[in-house]
Amino acid sequence: QQESLEIQPSVIRLSLRQVLHTPAVGEPDLFRALQQLPGVSSLNEASNQLYIRGGSPDQNLVTLNGIRVYNPFHLFGLAANINPDILGRVTASTGGYSARYGEAVSGVIDLESRQAEDRLRTVGSLSLISSKMTLSRSYRGKLQWLLSGRRTYHDFAARLVGERLPYYFYDVFAAVDWKLAPKQSLRLTSFYSSDILQAKDSSDFPVWVCGLQEQPLQPAGTAHKETRFGFPWSNAAVGLSWDYRANPRLQARAEVNFSQTRNSIRRSESIRYDLQPGIEVAEIDSCVRANAGNLENAHNRLGAWQARLSLYWHPISGFRLHAGAEWSQLNFKYFWENLDTEGDDIVLHFDHAPENFQFQQRYAHRSGFLEAIWQPLDRLKLQPGLRVDWRSPLAHPSVDPRMSVSYRLRPGLQIKGAAGIYRQGIAYVRERGIFAVNELFFSLPFTVKAQHAIVGISYAPSPATRITLETYYKNVKHQPVRLSGAGDFEAVDGWAYGMEFALRHHNFTFIYVFSRVRHRLQGDVYDPPWDIRHRLQLSNQFHLGQSWTLSIHWEVHTGQPYSPLTISNHFPVLDFDPKTGEPFYYTLPRQVDYRQGAIRYPVYHRLDISLSKKLQRHGWSIAPYFQVLNVYNHKNPLYYEVRREPVDFASRDYRTVFKPTGVPIIPSLGVRFSF
Repeated sequence: QQESLEIQPSVIRLSLRQVLHTPAVGEPDLFRALQQLPGVSSLNEASNQLYIRGGSPDQNLVTLNGIRVYNPFHLFGLAANINPDILGRVTASTGGYSARYGEAVSGVIDLESRQAEDRLRTVGSLSLISSKMTLSRSYRGKLQWLLSGRRTYHDFAARLVGERLPYYFYDVFAAVDWKLAPKQSLRLTSFYSSDILQAKDSSDFPVWVCGLQEQPLQPAGTAHKETRFGFPWSNAAVGLSWDYRANPRLQARAEVNFSQTRNSIRRSESIRYDLQPGIEVAEIDSCVRANAGNLENAHNRLGAWQARLSLYWHPISGFRLHAGAEWSQLNFKYFWENLDTEGDDIVLHFDHAPENFQFQQRYAHRSGFLEAIWQPLDRLKLQPGLRVDWRSPLAHPSVDPRMSVSYRLRPGLQIKGAAGIYRQGIAYVRERGIFAVNELFFSLPFTVKAQHAIVGISYAPSPATRITLETYYKNVKHQPVRLSGAGDFEAVDGWAYGMEFALRHHNFTFIYVFSRVRHRLQGDVYDPPWDIRHRLQLSNQFHLGQSWTLSIHWEVHTGQPYSPLTISNHFPVLDFDPKTGEPFYYTLPRQVDYRQGAIRYPVYHRLDISLSKKLQRHGWSIAPYFQVLNVYNHKNPLYYEVRREPVDFASRDYRTVFKPTGVPIIPSLGVRFSF
């Protein structure tokens, strides 16, 4: 696999040091660090979901020790649910990846847990958000284990001051590696994350006795209403792999794993009446009598079983073969009723979701691949590959060829290229909503198909300096953007192209990215919300002496497109002119799409800094850190919201744009430790 990555373009390896020194809210975050790579971006500051070269987050494959994690985020996408302390290798492929990867048309994030040492090692941290600890131990290379846990404690801190915070999350990870024999080894991996959001509200209001319309209402007493809201969200994964090394030229790996994401939403009301003597509940006016019971109810679950067999064969020098077969079955079970799912920019599950919905389906996927690594010349390496997929909803298999090429012009100077066809049969159904509370995967009656073409050059004049320049083109067909209550999907075609330049010298990084993303729906061509034309990043780490490290990251990019909304007349409502106080009638708003993606946010820019000091004594270390996000407090817009306010009283049209801002200036501190 290492040799395969050296041939492919668009492959970036991220070190744990880079993750730990990337400023983030409260503590280091894996996906915040990935967003600082060329070709990787986010939609806004409230989410760390990954948009890779014009693709949406559902078009990425995220694996942890070979197990797919379908929702690698905590609730609302605010933080990754994978603790970076457990990681030994992070590899991001932004295009042109190997035939061994399927069900992804944009990018691959491949994560491997770190190896343990021959002594008990403890790594952890305390921050304003959470505390976490990772333990690991190896026993003479025959048995090793790793155990990690993390939990937020805002809810505990709030109780100490007499307040109540209704949200917390935690995640745990465990891995055991056992060398059965000199040629055989087993690995057991388990992972679980959970978010708990619970809220309660109460209110009192008067009630009246029912009467005729012309008669005055008779007071009947008061009612006490209590509303409860719960939103549990969890992700789980467990996997077992067996490695067998028959000889130095032949290896095999067998894997079986299970991955699950699930959540529930429940909002209920209970009513208690305090009525005057002689008045029954049935007499209360129906206009004001509240209905107790479950008002909103949802249960969503995606469970996936997977089995995989891989063979690695090195018959002669300069030639390797890698073959594999995979079987997976996904069970989708989504149900909700009475949910308020409509929104302009914030959506619950997907764009234009109905209030009542039910989706239950099994999706079977079988695949096989064959690829070779061939070095016909000392300077030339080729990696041809072929992938075949059978998906249960479709009648015919898909056959996807892929090719990567690497040519060394001279020491330190390489040209790389890749091309291929990539498909996936599951996807989100969201485009307009720029912030989703809970993303849901759906199996599709068609496949999303992408064609990649990448050419790049890499120059490393010294071990501390590397310059890369890559250009790419990607064509994607059948991306689902809408889903009706009847289960009908509406899909768009799209394309993306761009250029990425990166200069790295020691700890200094300069990145410039030009990209263009376009979608076509029913003949209309428009820019999706994640089309960022120009992006510039500067980052550096300064070693100040006496173990002090200062990290700086500054980013500026052009604004993203959004779709303005117009408001027109519908029902008459009485209101008052705020200037004259005169009453007038206007109408409730009705939102109409207008020139989708035609208007853009203003230019985005932000400066983050992090300062840390490492103290070491006799095998243990403590590293306190202090960081500030958005140092000069630039008010970048988070999204735009249309509100009902009068604009022209003569024409009775109402339109205004409200701009919530993203991350304000946020200082935070914490401490990392190891022993």
